[in-house]
Amino acid sequence: MKKTIGKLAIFILLFICSFGGAYAATEVTASVNKQIVPLNDYLILTVYVSGDNANSATVQIPSMANFSVSSSGRSTSISIINGRISSSVEYSYILTPKYAGKTSIPPISVFTGKEKFFTKEIEITVTSAKSSQAYQSQPSQPQRTSVQPKNRPAKGTPLENLVFVKAETDKKTAYPGEQINLSFKFYTAVPIARNPEYFPPKLYNLFSEDLPPVRTGEQVINGIKYYYSELKTALFAINAGKARIGPIEITAQVQKEEDIDPFDPNFMQKFFSGFTNYEEIKLNTKDMGLEIIPLPENPPSDFSGAVGNFFISREVDRKEVKSGEPLNLTLKITGKGNLKDISVPEFSAEGVKVYDSLSSYSITKHDDIIGGEKKVTYIISFKEEGLKEIPPIKFSFFNIDTKKYETIETSPLKIKVLKGEGGKSYDFSDKPADSGVDIKGSDIKYLLKPSAGLSAKIARKISTAPLYAHLFFCSILIFSFLKNRSVYERLRNPAFYAYKNASSVLQAALKKAQKEASSNPYKSLSLIYDAITDYLTARIGENVYSLPINKIVQLYSSKFKAAEFTLGEIKSLLEEIEFLNYASSGLNEKKVSEVAQRVSTLSEMIEKETKK
Repeated sequence: MKKTIGKLAIFILLFICSFGGAYAATEVTASVNKQIVPLNDYLILTVYVSGDNANSATVQIPSMANFSVSSSGRSTSISIINGRISSSVEYSYILTPKYAGKTSIPPISVFTGKEKFFTKEIEITVTSAKSSQAYQSQPSQPQRTSVQPKNRPAKGTPLENLVFVKAETDKKTAYPGEQINLSFKFYTAVPIARNPEYFPPKLYNLFSEDLPPVRTGEQVINGIKYYYSELKTALFAINAGKARIGPIEITAQVQKEEDIDPFDPNFMQKFFSGFTNYEEIKLNTKDMGLEIIPLPENPPSDFSGAVGNFFISREVDRKEVKSGEPLNLTLKITGKGNLKDISVPEFSAEGVKVYDSLSSYSITKHDDIIGGEKKVTYIISFKEEGLKEIPPIKFSFFNIDTKKYETIETSPLKIKVLKGEGGKSYDFSDKPADSGVDIKGSDIKYLLKPSAGLSAKIARKISTAPLYAHLFFCSILIFSFLKNRSVYERLRNPAFYAYKNASSVLQAALKKAQKEASSNPYKSLSLIYDAITDYLTARIGENVYSLPINKIVQLYSSKFKAAEFTLGEIKSLLEEIEFLNYASSGLNEKKVSEVAQRVSTLSEMIEKETKK
């Protein structure tokens, strides 16, 4: 018994050594392409996450009073080297300023499922709007005077003719999964105090992807010159039938009527600069309906719902391998369409063992078209030596350009498989092969006693160690196995891992907040706010951190069969936290404890309503 445990201890040491570098520390950074930006321009924010848990991380862009934020893409990389899985993710965002002045991008939180990391604050200076080329090219005052009567709105023109919004889609009918572009334009012929605030519509049988950046320009309509900003969104229908886009709302602060010359060379700076004599207006679009037609009948047998126009390729990390050794086979699907949600093809081949598959994706948004690349890495091994062939991998989709189903496939690939260690081929069958030899005992006497090498001496020392030492090493083995399994599960299904652990993570955060409430109640309140938004993000499956409270409630209501009390409590609780955070006084340890208790009670109701 003791010898058996001793052998196990030797294995443990080797196992621990093999995992010595298996875990890479998480690295989180944020950067911008420029720190000085004009009011009518935008900047690009990039958040980079790397480490073992990078692919399962949730980036939470905080609410920023001076910036409108939209996602412009995501790039993921997963590598498998000697059995170690490492990943990195790069998120890109477009930030459009609302008013001029010094401001900052606050620390961005990145939640990996168990730990939360924060980036550094980034200082930003927003300057006055750049003059348009049209104004800069106007050579003299007389030329402006000659066109002024045509383009200037008459005094007393109704406000609805000076400031209005327009929304339209590029198509009225579409297939499920086909991209529909929604264009929203804000027109104004009078100066505004700052860039308008946009509230996205509620979508029915649709989901959306931002198409940044915000476009700006000039347009003459009915003899009046307008400045406009255009925001585009890509929509994808979920099922055949009816789909609907709810009203889009925008809030703007416009200059009250006075004698302002829109052809003044400095008008562009005045147009977007702050004014004291302004009024706030709210504008809404009307509901828009869409007809979603079903995909054609008789799809290929392996069709899993992919819609777009795609190409396929494959590669391996090496073309010569020993039997039983892992080989990384990577399949790449590129093109236009919603690559994020497409199902990866199954892979199987005779004489090949498939251990698992890992997927990653990158999203691109060029020329208002959603596309990118999805990678699937299959970890495989060959059972026998010889010149082996990896057969073609097929992928079927509905080609949105030809309106037909297509099946594409990779070309076959030859792999040279050598014999495994010890000159043997690995057998992956459940029952070990019979050796055909019945060992009765030892009938060999050595003329010379073999000398023990260093490893044998170490093994002998370990095997004679006390039982408690062996048990200690066994516990390390179990811990290492469970830790590695946990990392693997997070990489394999990050969304489900966050969903499953949301409650325990929330309760741990609430305990931490209550401990710090006596010394710093405002910090505790901030921890509670982060905890509830992290929790809602995990349970809903979408990032709610930068959404207005009403939109969070609408999103929750659209995803689950929610009780009115739950919806009201979510709204009330988030509003109270925001109020207490900005209140000058009145926050104390008792109030923080009450809020924490409300969050805990609310989470119990959400657990029941969001149970899968």
